[in-house]
Amino acid sequence: VKFIFCGFTKKEFSKFSNKDFKNLECKGFVEDVNKILITSDILLLPSHHEGLPYSILEAMINKNLILGNNIPGINNIIVHKENGILINDNNTDQYILTINDFIKNRLKYNKYIENALLTIHKYERNAFLTKYGDYISNLNR
Repeated sequence: VKFIFCGFTKKEFSKFSNKDFKNLECKGFVEDVNKILITSDILLLPSHHEGLPYSILEAMINKNLILGNNIPGINNIIVHKENGILINDNNTDQYILTINDFIKNRLKYNKYIENALLTIHKYERNAFLTKYGDYISNLNR
């Protein structure tokens, strides 16, 4: 297992841990995250707040299993054990158990990944903009 963190550097990570993990890479800001997601299996999103998390949609397109904190924004896209896994209160033990289970029982999670690909269609730009336009029009009535 290799962990690739986007959004913070190794120096920033060292403020929380002085350990040198051989299976950890901190990328900092990443211009094209798809280059990472295409080679990844899991997106772990432990955010404490999210709007519309495009990172989830990008990971879905790249057939990643989504593990995310059960908060608004994330749980507006992820339906637990349907198109990803929601972790309550960022429970570290639950993330670890789920990752280990994924490694041992990969086929079990294929249905979530297949459903995630169907979820993406709700957020395709044209469909999204059409619904958004309808919403705005209804506000003006």
